[in-house]
Amino acid sequence: MEDQNNNPSQQQNSQNLSDTDLFKFLNKYKIFILIIAAVIFLGSDIYYTIDANERGVILRFGKFHTLVDPGLHFKIPFIDKVEKVKVDFIYKEEFGYKTVDADVKSEYAKGGKFEEVSWMLTTESSGDQSIAEVTWVVQYKVDDPVKYLYKVKNVKNTIRDVSEAAMRLAVGDKTFDEVIGDKRVEIGLEAQERMRKVLDSYNSGIHVQTVKLMSVKPPANVADSFNRVVQAEQDKEVSQNIARKDSTNTINLAIGDRDRKINEAQGYKIATVNQAEGDVARFLSVLKEFEKDETKATMVRLYLEKVELVLFNAGEVVVFDEDIKNISPLINLDKLTSKKND
Repeated sequence: MEDQNNNPSQQQNSQNLSDTDLFKFLNKYKIFILIIAAVIFLGSDIYYTIDANERGVILRFGKFHTLVDPGLHFKIPFIDKVEKVKVDFIYKEEFGYKTVDADVKSEYAKGGKFEEVSWMLTTESSGDQSIAEVTWVVQYKVDDPVKYLYKVKNVKNTIRDVSEAAMRLAVGDKTFDEVIGDKRVEIGLEAQERMRKVLDSYNSGIHVQTVKLMSVKPPANVADSFNRVVQAEQDKEVSQNIARKDSTNTINLAIGDRDRKINEAQGYKIATVNQAEGDVARFLSVLKEFEKDETKATMVRLYLEKVELVLFNAGEVVVFDEDIKNISPLINLDKLTSKKND
């Protein structure tokens, strides 16, 4: 029983002894331990990695020092600070709506605070048609990482303010029909150019890639009429496309028919010329022989004409060669005799 009562005390003494040994060990090698800890800490802070689509901005003593390209780099601990900026990434800002879920069937949020941006006045002085609901998107890239980080305090808000001002100016210079019709691309390009000029004057380090109008709608009370007008415009465009297609086909057929007739005429011309040249050559050869002996040629011609006349009215005629000794067995003499008697 006494041994059992002494066990807790012995365990406590053992634990105190262990703590004392550990303390003595740490106290003895504290400098070495501190050196190892410092090396580990500094080693983890001495290098950094810049991704492929990034650029690194190095600050030394709080001031810009240099730009670094993608890869593994080293820096001075506690002195150098690294800011990473994505320069090959397309940033996007949406106005008048917000993409909730981008998918095959994307979902968008509208209304409320978005309408404060999207509702704009056109050049009409009065009436419902002076208001248009304009939604658009701005895509941009970081052109200069240093300017992007340190020249403008809040780049995102600056871009939104500049874009909204540029779009209102572009829309305000157009009529309602132009805004909802054929001037959409022109408005986007005009707003894009104004944004570039303003942001460049701010030294923002931003390059605006595109400004694209998404949807432009009329006020609700004229929406039905507008839809009918849009449908009529679409039908007009379809009809024009069909007419242009038919016109092109007709022209192509006419050109093909023209080329075919030209080729046929050229072939007929060549054939006629060749035949005429052949007739001329044949006539000249006959003429040449005739000129050699006009009397003989005339007698031969008269003889042949007389023979042709006689043979034409003689019915069936059998001509024998003088060298043949016997009558050809292929000749039916009875048939020839009976025809002669008749």
